[in-house]
Amino acid sequence: MAALPSILFVCSRNAGRSPMAAALVHHLAPGRYIALSAGISPASRPNPLVTRVMGEVGINIPDHRPGPLSALLDRRFDRIIILTDEVPPFLPPAGEVISVPLSDPAALSGEEGEQLAALRLLRDEITAWIRGNLL
Repeated sequence: MAALPSILFVCSRNAGRSPMAAALVHHLAPGRYIALSAGISPASRPNPLVTRVMGEVGINIPDHRPGPLSALLDRRFDRIIILTDEVPPFLPPAGEVISVPLSDPAALSGEEGEQLAALRLLRDEITAWIRGNLL
């Protein structure tokens, strides 16, 4: 049996965009991909509001721990999808590298309700991208 295609989602801190994307791939295409996420400079913990908006659509990610991109340099991926406009200083080997810069949840300001609304839009944008490009 052939190995599943592997995807690595990369963002700045691995606390929002990339874990959302990896979890959405597993949710929308169960058993079709191996999806991982990593950060250029990982945060110490996931964004709790990201965990909340993912839970709203039945995706549980509270156990996610932000991880460094550097820990994955010895792996090869079929695709690396960069979700930040920040240029990674290095990447693991990959068959294809795609840049899909999305807004950074860490940069959101305002009341919690406004941040949640922006994160829901981001979640939906990532979902639409996955449906249009991976499914």
